[in-house]
Amino acid sequence: MKKMIPILCSILLGPAIAQAEELGNLEGATVLVIGTGSMGRGLAATLKSRGVGRLLIANRTHARAEALAAELGGEAVLLTDVADVLVDVDAL
Repeated sequence: MKKMIPILCSILLGPAIAQAEELGNLEGATVLVIGTGSMGRGLAATLKSRGVGRLLIANRTHARAEALAAELGGEAVLLTDVADVLVDVDAL
């Protein structure tokens, strides 16, 4: 099953990124990714490589959000603070 997860992530990430880009240019945008599992990690890395300006990452386990944010140059957000940061987010 673990071998299938990266394959599923790559199949699902393409359409998700394409749909987000249809809404507008992601370059310089503020994006919130919730979750640091395979999908969240892949999405965050892809968004960062596409020039997202501010990458916010929230997760149930805040330490995992901090680790991924540090790895990608993003910012960790407490899950309880997600509602407060939504006013600054261009894409979720």
